[in-house]
Amino acid sequence: MKKQIKKLFLLFFLFLSIVGARAQTVNSFEYWFDDDFNGRVQLLHSTAIVNIAQQLPVSINEGLHFIHFRARDTEGYWSPVHTQAFYKLPASATGVSLNEYEFWIDDNFSSRTNGTLSGSVVTLNDVLNMSGLSEGLHFVHIRAKDGTDRWSAVHTQVFYKLPASATGVTLNEYEFWVDDNFSSRTTGTVSGSVFTLNNALDMSGLSEGLHFVHIRAKDGTNRWSTVHTQIFYKLPNGDVAENQIAAYRYWFDDLFGSQQNVSLSTTSKILELSTDIELPAAFAKGETHIIHFQSRDLLGRWSVIHSDTFVVNLSTAYSVENVKYSVYPNPFRTYLILNNQSNNEISDMRIFNVTGECVYIDNKKVPECSQYRIDEFSDFSPGVYVLVFKQGNEFIKHRLMKTH
Repeated sequence: MKKQIKKLFLLFFLFLSIVGARAQTVNSFEYWFDDDFNGRVQLLHSTAIVNIAQQLPVSINEGLHFIHFRARDTEGYWSPVHTQAFYKLPASATGVSLNEYEFWIDDNFSSRTNGTLSGSVVTLNDVLNMSGLSEGLHFVHIRAKDGTDRWSAVHTQVFYKLPASATGVTLNEYEFWVDDNFSSRTTGTVSGSVFTLNNALDMSGLSEGLHFVHIRAKDGTNRWSTVHTQIFYKLPNGDVAENQIAAYRYWFDDLFGSQQNVSLSTTSKILELSTDIELPAAFAKGETHIIHFQSRDLLGRWSVIHSDTFVVNLSTAYSVENVKYSVYPNPFRTYLILNNQSNNEISDMRIFNVTGECVYIDNKKVPECSQYRIDEFSDFSPGVYVLVFKQGNEFIKHRLMKTH
């Protein structure tokens, strides 16, 4: 139903731009509501500022509306349209109070609770009765109606219904299982709110490797807790006083089936490979390949794979007898001694870290059958490095280990 606005005061200030040196003046203006341009109101005016402070009798519905305004100057040019949003209140909107409310739980709107009230605040502490609800998550929805018979928007609140005996809950039972073997879970009884499983966990029958243990508990209200999962690694049966490397294997590129296995005559905590490795006959000079290494300890466990990229650069005239050197100490701390045992000089010395970054360059030439000491490592971080140098016409790579 349409209601008559009692008063609607609007104030517009329209400043027209000055063209040249002559100021323009307004001689008329017009305004309209919403999209009703054909119902616009036109009025005459004779100054540069339009000040509307009068009653605008308009029959429009209660709610959100827009008023549009523009002015025309003495040369017949219309200004841009200025639009203002406003909300039409009912005639009795001043001092509105709340007369009624209703609320309902979850989706049970048909069983909502109604009540009357006075004032503008609704307090439901005394009327909310949740005793009949099931334990768990729920939603309460509430809305109010004012003196103009308008309902407010619905306000929703989430809450969790606890069991009646939730205070001072104790644990009565537990169960746990390993990996996905839920059907073979182990159960037990407990008292109190804390329990330990040190004596109940028997992992002797598990295979070596990575596993998961899952556990949950049940309280006095017969509610199971969420499942807590812990990851662990089962070591092989048996032990050694000091574990060491007993063997290693290597292969090229993705040719794992062609791996070469080498057993060490003497076990060691650090594997230093300074031996000649025969390349596959199909590898040609200038080609890039990858070599992969793994070591095996006394318990039969293989290490992670260490891989390195190399370029085949050996000539057909290469002779093992021509490449003779030693590097010590290795592992090292602050210095290295490079012992040239061949009849060719050593030059172009470089040291690389595990990321391939060159961290040391030395262009000094080491004559045949002589030694050279390098004292440049006090600032190096502990870890693995690779020494590369040229001996005669061949490039040599030697792995180093830096300690603290």
